[in-house]
Amino acid sequence: MSHLAGILAGKHFAQKDVPSLVGRKYIVTGGTNGIGLSAARCLYSHGADVTIVGSQQSNADAAIEYIRTGNLHAAPKDYQDGFHGLLGEWKDDSADGGQESGEVHAEVCDFRDLKAVAQLGKKLAERFSDRLDGLLANAGLGVNNFALTKDGYDAHLTINCLAHVVLISHLLPVLEKTSTQHPEADVRLVLQASEMHRTTFGGPSENFGGDKFRSTEEFKASRAACSAAIWASDLLALDLERAL
Repeated sequence: MSHLAGILAGKHFAQKDVPSLVGRKYIVTGGTNGIGLSAARCLYSHGADVTIVGSQQSNADAAIEYIRTGNLHAAPKDYQDGFHGLLGEWKDDSADGGQESGEVHAEVCDFRDLKAVAQLGKKLAERFSDRLDGLLANAGLGVNNFALTKDGYDAHLTINCLAHVVLISHLLPVLEKTSTQHPEADVRLVLQASEMHRTTFGGPSENFGGDKFRSTEEFKASRAACSAAIWASDLLALDLERAL
């Protein structure tokens, strides 16, 4: 819908409009599939140094091959399937306008494990101590069965929000340092969410964002848990905006 609205308003963004990103460094969580993988390939094709973070080594390997070669058939299968539409194949325009290949690396981390995320955060903060131009916090779990992590939190909430809180706590100082030491840098912290948060609190009716989560069992409904996690991500973004 946003794509169509942008076209009608004459303000549609295209990857070919991205400037050269040579010398810029980015981290993309959820970078082995979906929006994260498309964003990573766009950054790479415009000369950036990109580190993608995913939960499975096989997907990370496939994602790197796709980013480097542009061969869609080498990408993770779920990503390939996303280009099959009812009216035919969607065009892969993730690298449109790209003139220079950058560098791409991968890290594998289970975002259900907050201790593992903290270790990854420390590792990345050391690696990017000289410069980090952007963190795209894109990793997320869609509608899935309710499950608790070993830390005792809902898996949706942990992956979509809490893991990013931990990661940001380690990388925000590096982003701020980059902004100070490189005034020309357009440093960004991007959090991904969706309109699904509207099915939680504050909606027009009980069936659409009204009185929800009155019991543990109601919260355990897969869609409710996912919506609440997305709402938490939205609140995190609002809080960061106020703080920064």
